[in-house]
Amino acid sequence: MCGRFAFAPKIDNNVEEIKIIDRDNTLKISYNFSPGMEISTLDSKYEVKNMIWGLIPHWSKDLTIGSKLYNARCETAHEKPSFRNAFRNRCLIPATGFYEWQKIGRHRIPHFIKHKKDKTIFFAGICDSVSFEEKTINSVTILTTEPNDLIKKIHNRMPVILDPNNAEQWLKSTKEEILNSNIFTPYPSNELSTHRVSDRIQDTSLDSIELIENIENTLF
Repeated sequence: MCGRFAFAPKIDNNVEEIKIIDRDNTLKISYNFSPGMEISTLDSKYEVKNMIWGLIPHWSKDLTIGSKLYNARCETAHEKPSFRNAFRNRCLIPATGFYEWQKIGRHRIPHFIKHKKDKTIFFAGICDSVSFEEKTINSVTILTTEPNDLIKKIHNRMPVILDPNNAEQWLKSTKEEILNSNIFTPYPSNELSTHRVSDRIQDTSLDSIELIENIENTLF
């Protein structure tokens, strides 16, 4: 699963392979996005659309359901009642890394996973809209898949990370084309790195670059 991530690209980072179009200057930046927060997504034109993280199906009368639907399994999302409609409304979610907790005995050790070259990565997202009290609420969930060899040492699921070459396929293909493709194959281990971070990441009110720092470099 993916219950926490960061999107805070370096100013001097190399030019991204996907050009993010932020016409209204509303791109959301944080080292500590958590479910319930507003995050930025990219539509089929790579334009920024901000949505609540935690899917609220179009038929739902309970807005709190989103707190449970912040992830969807890629293997079944197309057929589950909560996600069927959203699977037709696909998007990209830009990130500079994500957090996973490794269970060791009674302890849960947080790790930060990112691209080895600090490139922006893109999660596969599905979206839905619901009308509530004369307002339209747009929400999104992150698809997850089987872990690669790197992540399986930490967790039994990982977000679907799309290679920039697959982005257009994800955004513009039919459902049948997606299901018959290999787009949900786990992202290659050799392009990612992971390190341990502070337990302070548990506090959703915190948001600073220190949250992604490798604490193993500061233990001694």
